[in-house]
Amino acid sequence: MRQVSKEQELSDRCLIDKICAGESQAFEVLVRRYQDRLYNFICLYLGSNDEALDILQGVWVQLYLSIGNLREQPTSARKGQVESLKSWLFHVARNRCIDELRKRKRRAQHSLEKEQNAEASMVLLIPDAAPLPETYAERGEEQQRIVAALQVLPLKFRRIIWLRYSQELTFDEIGRQLSMLPATAKTYYYRACRQLRQVLA
Repeated sequence: MRQVSKEQELSDRCLIDKICAGESQAFEVLVRRYQDRLYNFICLYLGSNDEALDILQGVWVQLYLSIGNLREQPTSARKGQVESLKSWLFHVARNRCIDELRKRKRRAQHSLEKEQNAEASMVLLIPDAAPLPETYAERGEEQQRIVAALQVLPLKFRRIIWLRYSQELTFDEIGRQLSMLPATAKTYYYRACRQLRQVLA
């Protein structure tokens, strides 16, 4: 038959009285009595044990600060005092777990807002791909200059440049379209570009 220690024989009410009388070891007995059960409860409630020790420490601090109030409970409430203190501890642990879950939610929302703000800031840093009105005007003037310069070139050169830039054809494809060798098309193309640069200059 397992021997029951003197610590185990002491009721929670007796231990509370001893704590109030200044016996610090009595508090250690209460901690040992409920430590594992409270820790497991907190881990299950939070879904992880990362913050469990901090929560548990908070429960013991709250018990220590509230010990005088627990002692002053009416005599009629002293029946089943073990269950009373146990219920009090688990109630405190539950409330602290709820507080922690709320903090997690706020942290997650804050983190999400920071990410959204960061994304918005990044979007603002992206240069606008749409040209400014001045750019459109400049492009229009440039296009007019190029069209005018192309009119100066011989017809065979104009055709090759048009097929090369507008249709994006290879020199083989240009040669087939204009009934000439690809090498000839390439030669005409480079001559056309040189003349075009001279005209634009």
